[in-house]
Amino acid sequence: MDHHLPLAKKGWRRNRLWIISLSGIALILAGIFVVTDMPEATVNLVRAYNDSELYEKAWAKAAVDEEVIEILGELEPVDKLAILEGEVIYHDDNTVDATIRISGNRGRGRLDITARKITGNWVYSRIGVRIKSGRHKGKTIEVDPEVFKK
Repeated sequence: MDHHLPLAKKGWRRNRLWIISLSGIALILAGIFVVTDMPEATVNLVRAYNDSELYEKAWAKAAVDEEVIEILGELEPVDKLAILEGEVIYHDDNTVDATIRISGNRGRGRLDITARKITGNWVYSRIGVRIKSGRHKGKTIEVDPEVFKK
Protein backbone atom coordinates (compact mmCIF):
# COMPACT_ATOMS: atom_id res chain seq x y z
CA MET A 1 0.00 0.00 0.00
CA ASP A 2 2.88 2.40 0.55
CA HIS A 3 3.73 2.31 -3.14
CA HIS A 4 0.56 4.32 -3.96
CA LEU A 5 1.57 7.34 -1.90
CA PRO A 6 4.61 8.31 -4.00
CA LEU A 7 2.55 8.05 -7.21
CA ALA A 8 -0.03 10.44 -5.78
CA LYS A 9 2.70 12.93 -4.85
CA LYS A 10 4.24 12.65 -8.31
CA GLY A 11 0.83 13.27 -9.90
CA TRP A 12 0.33 16.43 -7.82
CA ARG A 13 3.82 17.70 -8.60
CA ARG A 14 3.44 16.96 -12.28
CA ASN A 15 0.02 18.69 -12.56
CA ARG A 16 0.29 21.46 -9.96
CA LEU A 17 1.08 24.11 -12.56
CA TRP A 18 -2.12 23.24 -14.44
CA ILE A 19 -4.19 23.09 -11.26
CA ILE A 20 -2.89 26.42 -9.97
CA SER A 21 -3.32 28.09 -13.40
CA LEU A 22 -6.87 26.85 -13.88
CA SER A 23 -7.81 27.79 -10.32
CA GLY A 24 -6.48 31.30 -10.90
CA ILE A 25 -8.40 31.67 -14.15
CA ALA A 26 -11.58 30.40 -12.48
CA LEU A 27 -11.19 32.96 -9.67
CA ILE A 28 -10.64 35.79 -12.15
CA LEU A 29 -13.71 34.79 -14.19
CA ALA A 30 -15.80 34.49 -11.03
CA GLY A 31 -14.65 37.97 -9.98
CA ILE A 32 -15.54 39.45 -13.36
CA PHE A 33 -18.94 37.75 -13.24
CA VAL A 34 -19.71 39.20 -9.81
CA VAL A 35 -18.35 42.71 -10.46
CA THR A 36 -20.04 43.25 -13.84
CA ASP A 37 -23.75 43.04 -14.54
CA MET A 38 -23.41 39.57 -16.07
CA PRO A 39 -25.61 37.93 -13.42
CA GLU A 40 -28.46 40.29 -14.33
CA ALA A 41 -27.88 39.80 -18.06
CA THR A 42 -27.90 36.03 -17.56
CA VAL A 43 -31.17 36.18 -15.63
CA ASN A 44 -32.72 38.36 -18.36
CA LEU A 45 -31.70 35.92 -21.10
CA VAL A 46 -33.14 32.99 -19.16
CA ARG A 47 -36.41 34.86 -18.64
CA ALA A 48 -36.68 35.68 -22.35
CA TYR A 49 -35.70 32.13 -23.30
CA ASN A 50 -38.56 30.80 -21.20
CA ASP A 51 -41.09 33.41 -22.39
CA SER A 52 -41.34 32.40 -26.05
CA GLU A 53 -44.49 34.48 -26.54
CA LEU A 54 -42.38 37.66 -26.30
CA TYR A 55 -40.40 37.03 -29.45
CA GLU A 56 -42.75 34.67 -31.31
CA LYS A 57 -45.51 37.29 -31.61
CA ALA A 58 -43.01 39.98 -32.66
CA TRP A 59 -41.50 37.58 -35.22
CA ALA A 60 -44.98 36.80 -36.58
CA LYS A 61 -45.68 40.51 -37.06
CA ALA A 62 -42.33 41.01 -38.85
CA ALA A 63 -42.86 37.90 -40.98
CA VAL A 64 -45.94 39.42 -42.66
CA ASP A 65 -44.45 42.88 -43.22
CA GLU A 66 -44.16 43.48 -46.98
CA GLU A 67 -40.84 45.33 -46.81
CA VAL A 68 -39.28 42.66 -44.57
CA ILE A 69 -40.43 39.96 -47.00
CA GLU A 70 -39.08 41.94 -49.96
CA ILE A 71 -35.61 42.34 -48.41
CA LEU A 72 -35.11 39.24 -46.22
CA GLY A 73 -37.55 36.87 -47.92
CA GLU A 74 -39.57 34.33 -46.01
CA LEU A 75 -38.40 34.39 -42.38
CA GLU A 76 -37.22 31.20 -40.75
CA PRO A 77 -38.72 30.44 -37.33
CA VAL A 78 -36.74 31.81 -34.38
CA ASP A 79 -34.66 29.14 -32.72
CA LYS A 80 -33.83 29.17 -29.02
CA LEU A 81 -30.14 29.81 -29.73
CA ALA A 82 -31.08 33.16 -31.30
CA ILE A 83 -32.42 34.26 -27.91
CA LEU A 84 -29.18 33.34 -26.14
CA GLU A 85 -27.14 35.17 -28.78
CA GLY A 86 -29.24 38.30 -28.42
CA GLU A 87 -29.59 40.96 -25.80
CA VAL A 88 -32.50 41.27 -23.38
CA ILE A 89 -33.04 44.02 -20.82
CA TYR A 90 -35.96 43.92 -18.40
CA HIS A 91 -36.60 47.41 -17.04
CA ASP A 92 -39.09 46.12 -14.52
CA ASP A 93 -41.11 42.93 -14.34
CA ASN A 94 -43.34 43.99 -17.22
CA THR A 95 -41.21 46.04 -19.65
CA VAL A 96 -38.50 44.64 -21.91
CA ASP A 97 -36.13 45.65 -24.69
CA ALA A 98 -34.82 42.69 -26.68
CA THR A 99 -32.76 42.05 -29.78
CA ILE A 100 -32.68 38.65 -31.45
CA ARG A 101 -31.21 37.24 -34.62
CA ILE A 102 -33.54 36.50 -37.53
CA SER A 103 -32.88 35.20 -41.01
CA GLY A 104 -34.78 34.72 -44.21
CA ASN A 105 -34.05 32.99 -47.46
CA ARG A 106 -32.59 36.26 -48.85
CA GLY A 107 -30.71 37.70 -45.88
CA ARG A 108 -30.08 38.12 -42.17
CA GLY A 109 -31.14 40.72 -39.65
CA ARG A 110 -31.92 41.58 -36.04
CA LEU A 111 -35.38 41.88 -34.56
CA ASP A 112 -35.54 44.75 -32.06
CA ILE A 113 -38.46 44.57 -29.65
CA THR A 114 -39.79 46.97 -27.04
CA ALA A 115 -42.78 45.57 -25.21
CA ARG A 116 -44.80 45.73 -22.02
CA LYS A 117 -46.73 42.87 -20.47
CA ILE A 118 -50.28 43.97 -19.69
CA THR A 119 -52.70 41.50 -18.10
CA GLY A 120 -50.53 38.58 -19.16
CA ASN A 121 -50.13 39.62 -22.82
CA TRP A 122 -47.22 41.35 -24.52
CA VAL A 123 -48.11 44.72 -26.05
CA TYR A 124 -45.43 45.98 -28.42
CA SER A 125 -44.55 49.64 -28.63
CA ARG A 126 -41.78 48.99 -31.17
CA ILE A 127 -40.78 46.21 -33.52
CA GLY A 128 -37.84 46.99 -35.77
CA VAL A 129 -35.90 44.84 -38.20
CA ARG A 130 -32.28 45.83 -38.78
CA ILE A 131 -30.88 44.39 -41.99
CA LYS A 132 -27.45 42.81 -41.50
CA SER A 133 -26.61 41.51 -44.99
CA GLY A 134 -27.04 42.27 -48.65
CA ARG A 135 -27.37 45.60 -50.43
CA HIS A 136 -29.80 46.92 -47.77
CA LYS A 137 -27.30 46.30 -44.94
CA GLY A 138 -27.75 48.89 -42.20
CA LYS A 139 -31.36 49.70 -43.08
CA THR A 140 -33.98 49.53 -40.31
CA ILE A 141 -37.57 48.61 -41.10
CA GLU A 142 -40.15 49.73 -38.55
CA VAL A 143 -42.87 47.08 -38.36
CA ASP A 144 -46.36 48.15 -37.36
CA PRO A 145 -46.87 46.57 -33.89
CA GLU A 146 -50.64 46.67 -34.43
CA VAL A 147 -50.57 44.15 -37.30
CA PHE A 148 -53.32 41.56 -36.74
CA LYS A 149 -53.75 42.68 -33.14
CA LYS A 150 -56.20 40.49 -31.26
